[in-house]
Amino acid sequence: MVSQWVSRARSGDEVPPELAERLSTDEKRAIESVVSKVDDVKTDPTVFREILAGLKSRNPEDARKWAQAPLYKERARLSTQDFAKLVELQQELDPEYGHSRAELAAIRKQIKAADTSDLAPLYKALEPDPRSEYGAWFFAKDRNGIRPAMSSWARSFLKGALDLLEGTKTGELTPDAIDTFTAISGGAGRAFGPHGGSATLAAGGKRPPNLSGISREGQLEKNVAASPTKPQRLTRAEQAAENFAKGRAWEVERAGYYRTKGFEVAEQVMVLLPSGRRMRLDLVFRHPDTKEIVIIELKASENPRVKRHQRLNYEELEKLGGTIVGMGKGEFTGGKAIPPRKFILETPYNSKQPK
Repeated sequence: MVSQWVSRARSGDEVPPELAERLSTDEKRAIESVVSKVDDVKTDPTVFREILAGLKSRNPEDARKWAQAPLYKERARLSTQDFAKLVELQQELDPEYGHSRAELAAIRKQIKAADTSDLAPLYKALEPDPRSEYGAWFFAKDRNGIRPAMSSWARSFLKGALDLLEGTKTGELTPDAIDTFTAISGGAGRAFGPHGGSATLAAGGKRPPNLSGISREGQLEKNVAASPTKPQRLTRAEQAAENFAKGRAWEVERAGYYRTKGFEVAEQVMVLLPSGRRMRLDLVFRHPDTKEIVIIELKASENPRVKRHQRLNYEELEKLGGTIVGMGKGEFTGGKAIPPRKFILETPYNSKQPK
């Protein structure tokens, strides 16, 4: 705000009251002194190029630095026209992240449809008290004794239900979501499934009454012998669980591969994007030769599909970079900036080898 006023001020102008009340007497005097000496200033090319490069930098740390820099302190070395140009560029940047306000607005608009922040209070309510021990039944034990509380299995079931709701927006399924889905679908089949034979029973329906005098085991053998063998299709929950297991096995295998090649690999690193969204990087490491950060997205299927929310996250990371949150892993500790970077998609069918 001060730099904006300085860009318009002329020799002899005084700092307006709305700015003066935020400044100390010495700061106000120093700013007015700068303004009084700028009528015939010529631009120092070195200073101009340094500031311009900083304001246009794609490095998150440099971008933040220059988005927050008090440019008015360099007014004495810049012409009126050049100083005004730099101030205008700075005003287009978000001071917290150092990225273009227009880019951030466009990204936030894109991801609004996949926003799951409305579920955050419910997740918070399900968090267990770290000072208590929870049993299989509805009680917990702490230093004050035993008290009524939600059991561990109920907490896991409800968290799975929230994960299912979140999955309708993000397209991802967690282990808790799979367990909850399996419990719900299996319970519904047993409660409301129609009477029928072995096929109905296998699908979760009710057993029919035995009116033939043949034992259930004998009837089952008879049915199997009379009908051609058909491959059993997995339920959606079973397929999701199988996909999750395959994906995790592929992550472990690929991380091990890179480590044998001497790469210091960090797995499952959480990154905060400038838009406020978070994303998890499967593998990230620094290439020992180029020193550049390498980001790997792993998919275990032959024809992988990057989900919409993942694509938006990676597009934002490629344009703006991000910041590691949490404890981090290896050299990628919490608070470390990740510069704008493309990701590499690897599957068991097209694995790219490090150069």
